[in-house]
Amino acid sequence: MERSYFCPLCETQFHRVEDLTLDHAPPEALNVPSIKVLTCRRCNGGAGVAQNHLLQAHRLYQLNNSGLAEPFSIRVTLGTLTVNARVWKDANGIQADPSSKHNKPGAVEAFQRAYLLAEESAKITLSSLVHFNQSWIRWSLVREAYLLLFYHWGYWLLKTGWAKEVQELLKTPETSLPRGCFVRLPPQKYNLSPTQGEFLTARLPSQQSCWLVPIVDDCYAVMPSDDRNQKLSSLWEEMTTVESGDLPLTNCVKILVNRDVKNSHLWKVSQHEDSTATPDFWLEITPN
Repeated sequence: MERSYFCPLCETQFHRVEDLTLDHAPPEALNVPSIKVLTCRRCNGGAGVAQNHLLQAHRLYQLNNSGLAEPFSIRVTLGTLTVNARVWKDANGIQADPSSKHNKPGAVEAFQRAYLLAEESAKITLSSLVHFNQSWIRWSLVREAYLLLFYHWGYWLLKTGWAKEVQELLKTPETSLPRGCFVRLPPQKYNLSPTQGEFLTARLPSQQSCWLVPIVDDCYAVMPSDDRNQKLSSLWEEMTTVESGDLPLTNCVKILVNRDVKNSHLWKVSQHEDSTATPDFWLEITPN
């Protein structure tokens, strides 16, 4: 019997394992827990550039908001002088180590002289080596959220009407996604583990419901929840007008999705409020 596999991103059918790759969601480079999903080489390889922008944004976030940050390359500016350097954060604060081989001859020495002569109030600016493309970062957040949901829901996720919308948007990182495709929430408030199937769900003023899938730092991708006919465009359009501080967070719940092996069309969704537990309920997905 011939075995086949469908890439969850493009739904192309493959018969050889050599045509598939292990896709990590979120990417391993972010140093956060991730899951592995089989995707085709084209879909996996085409995400690298956009994911690099997400990685650079994550590193700067860690530098500004975390007690520690792993070394990475960055651009350091003092006045009119700029050098490339390795920067990290430890118990002594932010450290930078410029290297002569990654800068023009004499640039590091000139920068060090200027640093020694600079006043205490002199401003040193750290900037990424790449110019952030916000749309690529949004694209990456949605992609990782979609793969996380597929990992837990399997091919039944593809039965939802909005899955086709996501696949169309993820064909190329050049797709422009609206600001409403993600929100920023306090990263430690809910302490969720998306790799274990824990997400937030919220109801918007229009009564649309959505999942907030934590990806990295304080970024949560906004995805449709249990409505098969829900449209991404209308959901993200409304989310664009709602500030994260105005979200009805008291209506957010931690959910853990587990497939019912006895009834393949049923999924058990356990809800847990921040303070009190609510009864489990069953979500039914009817195959086309």
